[in-house]
Amino acid sequence: MSASPLQTTHAETVSSPTTSRSRLKAGWFQNDPLADGLDFGLATDRHTLEQAFRLQHDQYVAHGYMDAHPSGWRLSLHNALSATRVFVARSGGRVVGTMTLIADSPLGLPMEEIYTDESGGGFGAGHGS
Repeated sequence: MSASPLQTTHAETVSSPTTSRSRLKAGWFQNDPLADGLDFGLATDRHTLEQAFRLQHDQYVAHGYMDAHPSGWRLSLHNALSATRVFVARSGGRVVGTMTLIADSPLGLPMEEIYTDESGGGFGAGHGS
């Protein structure tokens, strides 16, 4: 059984080498003063995941995409899948940006709920027919 993002343990936590982050940052954000103070990486611990889910929740509520949830988090069933990855941008240790990569699975893709007409029964190969 695969661990959900919130069940990630210290033993499973793998930090990206600083040199890899530096090359990525240099390639994508060259001469970008806003990005100079940011650290980009994969959310691998509970605290970072909580910050990412809270940030997404607060932004969705602020823009009217969802009503506030008592947990203060924006989560979906897709977040429990082992292939789902949450990427973050941090400033001073605080998550200030987040992006979630969700692989196709038997659950389908989240966009299929919004674009049902366009999907024709499913966008990805993992969607059951």
